[in-house]
Amino acid sequence: MSSDEWLVTYFEELVTTLHVHGMHLRHADRNWHYPSHEHMFYEVNYVIEGRQTFTVNGRTFHQSIGDVLFIPPGCIHFARADSEKFSYFCFHFTIDEVELLPVFGPDMEVYFPKGSLLVSKVAPLLDRLLDLERNRDQNSIPFKLRTQSIVFELLAELYHCLSLHQESISTAQDYASIAVLVATEIEAWHSAVFHGRAKPDKRSHHAIIADITDRLGLSYTQCNRIFKQRYGISPRQYLSNCILREAKQLLGRSEVSVELVAELLGYTSASHFSRQFKRWSGVCPSEYREKALASKRSQSPSPLSEPANEW
Repeated sequence: MSSDEWLVTYFEELVTTLHVHGMHLRHADRNWHYPSHEHMFYEVNYVIEGRQTFTVNGRTFHQSIGDVLFIPPGCIHFARADSEKFSYFCFHFTIDEVELLPVFGPDMEVYFPKGSLLVSKVAPLLDRLLDLERNRDQNSIPFKLRTQSIVFELLAELYHCLSLHQESISTAQDYASIAVLVATEIEAWHSAVFHGRAKPDKRSHHAIIADITDRLGLSYTQCNRIFKQRYGISPRQYLSNCILREAKQLLGRSEVSVELVAELLGYTSASHFSRQFKRWSGVCPSEYREKALASKRSQSPSPLSEPANEW
């Protein structure tokens, strides 16, 4: 390869200022407490012995061995020991990397229990910092560089895990919106058929739901999974519940025959509707109608109970 063909790749310039404040290890007894305060640093608090009760902006957490709190600047917080022996490792920092702000913001989650993904990633780094703290030489350049190196690595893991957490929340919110939209489409379809704005649809419930998912740009399987997460039942079951509700209303009207009910609800025959209704409700349509009409008659006021007309 000639010199004219040599390839040179330039990497982005990296400039980030990290300032680590107040790294310390504290051993205390049950009487220890720290009063309410706030500061303009990020704080990482890691319990290594016993328990503490920690309150951040009015939310109280019971922190045990291995649990981590990550507190953003400006949060009002206070703590007290909750066991006879209690130890924690803590440090504060500031960093000028603006791209961290959307994730390291005031609305972020602050409590991460032992065993969580975030703690599994950051606990080994906190243990390494703790070892440095126990054997530190603050005037040593290697100590300072190693400390900053571990903190940078820790921040990378915090950023990664918190980003995943935020994405999962956004995904859950998106899924909830999709499920509500599917339910609305089902209700709208059934209302149009039931109230005569559309012709009775004799397709299977599967086909009706498939048509809705196609219009929304979802696969049938994906729609089924998302809907169940929100409502605990499948879209087909939801549609069946809508139809059962309307069937009961129609059967409560003596002037509407069972055959007409079946036709209005899109069934190919009265016998098909009767079998389906009994499978849903446990009784056949005629039995349900008899009980519903009897209940209405028993609730109607007797003519003898009405006040006599005054002349």
